[in-house]
Amino acid sequence: MFDLGMTLKNVFVFLGITMAGSVLASPTLKFSAGGYSSQGDYGLSSDTQIQGIPVSAQYRAWPWKLKLSGSYVHLKGPGTLEDADLGNGSQFRIKDVYGFGDTSVTIEHESVSRPAASRWYWSSGIRIKLPTGERDKGLGTGEADLEPRFMLMWLNETWRPYVRVKYTIRGNPDDRKLDNGFGATLGVDVPVNPQVRVGAQVSGRESSTSTGHDRLDVLMTSTVKWDSSFSSTVYASGGLKEGSADYLFGVDFSYSFKL
Repeated sequence: MFDLGMTLKNVFVFLGITMAGSVLASPTLKFSAGGYSSQGDYGLSSDTQIQGIPVSAQYRAWPWKLKLSGSYVHLKGPGTLEDADLGNGSQFRIKDVYGFGDTSVTIEHESVSRPAASRWYWSSGIRIKLPTGERDKGLGTGEADLEPRFMLMWLNETWRPYVRVKYTIRGNPDDRKLDNGFGATLGVDVPVNPQVRVGAQVSGRESSTSTGHDRLDVLMTSTVKWDSSFSSTVYASGGLKEGSADYLFGVDFSYSFKL
């Protein structure tokens, strides 16, 4: 039987040994914060509206990247933050709650191929979701998740196509069985000039229950690098399947510096 708690313990031990034994050059620290608003019915009795303030801190020193992220949200409707179509056991109870969602810890190892003109970038890692969101409010599942992930991007001067894949191993609450599932993203990042880049991607994810709805979203982004430290990103997405939000709009601000 899969023991998620023991697996998480082993992962943290491995990461600690690996990070401590690595020679990390030119480390940088980046802090990000922003806001977003979304709405969708997710196949339930009425719409669920979510406004959130996501925050994150990222430590990066080649070839390692470590990120801690979370969000404070206002949720109004019958859905939940993690998988809105679950309805938290009741598809007709309208909630109007505030609180913190689950927290994520992500560790990735990055690599780049040697040729300078046209190079491949790839990263592999794992995301650990910690159950900091209150399940009674619909802000979390109450259990930890483990998510291996991989990304591949082709680097060149005009456009940068990429693909991401992941597999989520979900922890099960006492009263519900959640299914593991795959997710994938296909996208492109286009540098307009040294300060501006735009992007587009299509992302899909399997539902966490056999009776739930899969997700499929289209996302558009625009990022401006104001100087060597400060950047901002605006983004918008629309759902193509029942399990996705009808729309989502957001903005993110980042500040980075070398240590």
